[in-house]
Amino acid sequence: KNFNLKTVSPRGVFIDRSKERVYELTYDDDTAAVDDYGPTDLTQLVPDLNEVGLKYLEVQHKPDMRLHCVREDGQVALMVFDRPEKVMCWCLIEADAEILDVAVQMGEKEDQVYYVMQRGRKYYIGKWAHERDCRGGLLNRQADLFVEYDGVPATTMTGLNHLNGEKIVVWADGKDVSTYDADGVHTGPVVSSNSITLTTAAAKVIMGLPYTADFKSGKLSAVDGGAAPNEKRTITNL
Repeated sequence: KNFNLKTVSPRGVFIDRSKERVYELTYDDDTAAVDDYGPTDLTQLVPDLNEVGLKYLEVQHKPDMRLHCVREDGQVALMVFDRPEKVMCWCLIEADAEILDVAVQMGEKEDQVYYVMQRGRKYYIGKWAHERDCRGGLLNRQADLFVEYDGVPATTMTGLNHLNGEKIVVWADGKDVSTYDADGVHTGPVVSSNSITLTTAAAKVIMGLPYTADFKSGKLSAVDGGAAPNEKRTITNL
């Protein structure tokens, strides 16, 4: 995979020889001399994002175009395309494990993405949850390295050997049943002896590590003669 060209519809993407930049190869009919293909730097706005070096690149086509770029530090630089809306976004994906490789299997509604990960002396194959399975409901797969239980109602949940000693989040029968202190800080439950015990029996449970999703918006422009860009303002809804 290293430095090989990956096709993205009629285009192609590749890691250049610096191992820091990702380019898109597109047909340029505006070339002065003759029609030809030319590269476009997709990392132009984030030149320092991949200074640690890139190893592998894989393309996901559904539910939208995404480039999974495995970095030398065990994290993934993820780029999301949305050409109809002219959106291009880079995100940094990190897990409580070192990500070593990535593979994508084509799907009918959503592609299935797999990460090969190393945690301590053990290797795991992590499977990305589908977007449609992360919107609430009885099984809300919004946790890292999660384990799913779907069976008769029970209070004891096992099979959590890879999460021993960790504070995890728990989604049971359609709601968050994790524990929090008086200030709302997540406190567990903590996995012990490969298991946890729920206070109420549940039939559909997701158990995994919590994660933080950071967001930084663009500068808010003035609207209808309102505040200038550098002035403080209040956001009433999002």
